Amino acid sequence: MPSFTPPSLTRRSSAVLGILVSLALGEARAEDARLRALEQRLHDLEHALAEARASAEQIRAAAHAVPTVPSVPKAPGPSSSLVKPTPDGGFALVDAERGNELRFSAMVQLDSRLFLEGETATGSKLEDGFLLRRIRPTLSGQFAGLGFRIAPELSGNGTGANVALLDAFVDIPTGRTGFLRVGKQKSAISLDRLRVATALPLVERGLANELAPNRDLGLAWYGQAFSGGAQFVLGLFNGAADGRDVALRDDGGKEVHARVFFEPFRNESSLLNGLGFGVSATAGRKRSEGPGAAASASLPRYRSAAQEEFFAYSSGVVADGHHRRLFPQLSYFHRNAGFVAELGVSEQVLQRESQTRRLRHTAYDVTLSWVPTGQPITFRGVQLTGSESALELGLRASGLRIDPRAFEGGLTRFASPDVAARRAQNLGLGLSWHVNRQVKWSLDVNRTRYQGGAPGGADRQTEDVVMGRFQLVY
Repeated sequence: MPSFTPPSLTRRSSAVLGILVSLALGEARAEDARLRALEQRLHDLEHALAEARASAEQIRAAAHAVPTVPSVPKAPGPSSSLVKPTPDGGFALVDAERGNELRFSAMVQLDSRLFLEGETATGSKLEDGFLLRRIRPTLSGQFAGLGFRIAPELSGNGTGANVALLDAFVDIPTGRTGFLRVGKQKSAISLDRLRVATALPLVERGLANELAPNRDLGLAWYGQAFSGGAQFVLGLFNGAADGRDVALRDDGGKEVHARVFFEPFRNESSLLNGLGFGVSATAGRKRSEGPGAAASASLPRYRSAAQEEFFAYSSGVVADGHHRRLFPQLSYFHRNAGFVAELGVSEQVLQRESQTRRLRHTAYDVTLSWVPTGQPITFRGVQLTGSESALELGLRASGLRIDPRAFEGGLTRFASPDVAARRAQNLGLGLSWHVNRQVKWSLDVNRTRYQGGAPGGADRQTEDVVMGRFQLVY
């Protein structure tokens, strides 16, 4: 028999089924809407990415097509060039990167002369006065591994008569401790000449220095051994006359200079630490040429401590042969005291008319230095630190003797005893106040006694002079 379903149950099932179908359809539509929204967002992202790529390509292309805007410069770093002070009070421009250096310095010496007694070769009274003894602006330093020095003299040696180029040389290194000096330079013969003019214990140098050349033109090798305990000089020069700079004219003859000096205890802490001794010598030929003035410049003339001439050869005397010099030397410095001594010998062949003579002149210097304020002293002078000041006392005895044969021969003699002294002996006492390393005041009293040099062959009047100096070193 067929089954029977009540109508109410059928309607309920249909209603439930309808609700389920509706829910299913609604869920499907909602899912479809979400998918479309995701697709739209993905499309938007892809579009934005494409635009970003295009913009980047445009920027990159523009960067290659248009010059870039200069960037703001950075602050400069530390420079390798600088200015530094020098020990003598000057200053230097230094290029540390390239190893170059240019030093600026200057020396000014204003002197006074007060003659208490004395006369010239003609018997005239010696005149008092002030003079500019030295004015020397100096450029020195090193460039491309070479040292150099250029020093003009602007004072004309106190007379105002001329302006000269005093030093002009280049130092070329040779090995670790030596160098070759080429140009116009100070002669390494007299120990007193080798002392710097600003460090002299008295206003002027002694008489032995008058037998040595001042400055000469040529080349010299400077070397040392045993950590500076042995020092050597060997040079070849034009050949300057005694007490003079190199002559304006070159006579073609050359002169060899040699010096050896020992300081055996230099590197030891002993009482003999400051002891030094040695010898220097020259050998060469000289020949006077040209008119009288040029020939005279190739001959010596000797001067006193006050720079007054007391010996010169007669007119017509010329250099005509060998010229040799020998200078034994000794120095000692210990704490605040110092001692320098040397003997000078100058032997030269001269001619006047038909006569030829080999004349030998000799001289000596002994100089004592003492610093009562206690500062140490060396060959380079009183050693000051900071702004301290010091007093220095100097005492010197020196003498110069002319070969007696220079006065023999009557009318053909090489020097006249009426105007040229046969001998000069000097005693000097000096006091210096070193205000600091740049400023110094000096006061000297000098007495020079002569044999000969006055009319009739009499002794020239004793020269007593008070000399003062104001010195500025920069």
